[in-house]
Amino acid sequence: MTSEQQNPLAVDKISSLILRFSVPSIIAMLVSAVYNIADQLFIGNAVGTLGNAATNIAFPLAMMCTGLGLLFGIGGAASFNLHMGAGKKERAPYFVGNAITMLLTVGILLFAITELFLNPLLVGFGSPADVLPLARQLSSLRCRGVARNAARSLCVLNETLYYLSPDGVMAWDGSIPAKVSAALDAGRLANVKQAVGGLQEF
Repeated sequence: MTSEQQNPLAVDKISSLILRFSVPSIIAMLVSAVYNIADQLFIGNAVGTLGNAATNIAFPLAMMCTGLGLLFGIGGAASFNLHMGAGKKERAPYFVGNAITMLLTVGILLFAITELFLNPLLVGFGSPADVLPLARQLSSLRCRGVARNAARSLCVLNETLYYLSPDGVMAWDGSIPAKVSAALDAGRLANVKQAVGGLQEF
């Protein structure tokens, strides 16, 4: 039996092939849709309408990342498969390399643009002033966890956890950590950093 006869793409009916390969894709799309709906439910209950608005404002950035990944990923895979099927096995790997190179290049470029122009982008996506801080927090790549050597900075006041993060003093009430460093002057913030120095990472 030749390799062409063993390959189901060469011998099976088109209808059965469509059913076999489309059903997993449909299920994956449904799971993604259910995830987005559940995400909105949890954010709406924990944060409120401003949280839902912030996720909608940040959504275009996520779609840009997904779209660029699909563009070069599926395009490179399709070109690789077409050349392999045409018997051009020496040229096919170049498309994989090109896809990986473009993914890395565009990813770094998108990261730089987002970090430099995040506020104008969010405003351009329609963010009002009261939603902008939450949308920026959702879109930012900055770590919101406890900073190194900052275990002593954790304290609870009125059911809200306050701690020192790499991005400043944060307040967490069970929803999205909010930066509160703006309410502290330079002396108070310096005292916080000095008080937590010399401890192990929490």
